[in-house]
Amino acid sequence: MSIFKATTCNVLKFSVMIQKTQVARIETVHSEGEQRRRAIPARVLVVEDEVLIADLLEGMIQGLGYLVQATVHDFQSAMEHARQGDFDIALLDILLGARGAYDIADVLRRKQKPFAFVTGYDSVPDHAHAQAPILMKPFTTEQLRALLEGLVAAQEC
Repeated sequence: MSIFKATTCNVLKFSVMIQKTQVARIETVHSEGEQRRRAIPARVLVVEDEVLIADLLEGMIQGLGYLVQATVHDFQSAMEHARQGDFDIALLDILLGARGAYDIADVLRRKQKPFAFVTGYDSVPDHAHAQAPILMKPFTTEQLRALLEGLVAAQEC
């Protein structure tokens, strides 16, 4: 089962491989009349209510060369970061305590921020988000790598 559905881009985008595996976002730098491009690791918002799982996920993300912009453990903080945070992609646990993360996913969709659900469920119980990528717990580093690369590529489209 694929953990990320491919998307099609209508415009040519540049991607850079960092450490042979990570797709990064490209930033144009202007200095003293010259312009150059540099790769910046993608910034990830992690939304996970279980602190130990969040710590493990954060370490894996950083080990793959990405930047963890923020890790939040509750619905209110997650919603605040979704609305105002400075990140490129997001990983959402489906349930934050007893509350679903679907409202957070709606905000991310409106802001055109790629996201995926990280969950122990084998599907997303909310039909409005049934097409969102899912990373099943437990997962391997390679599965996480593939998901992150897919989310960054979706951001570039």
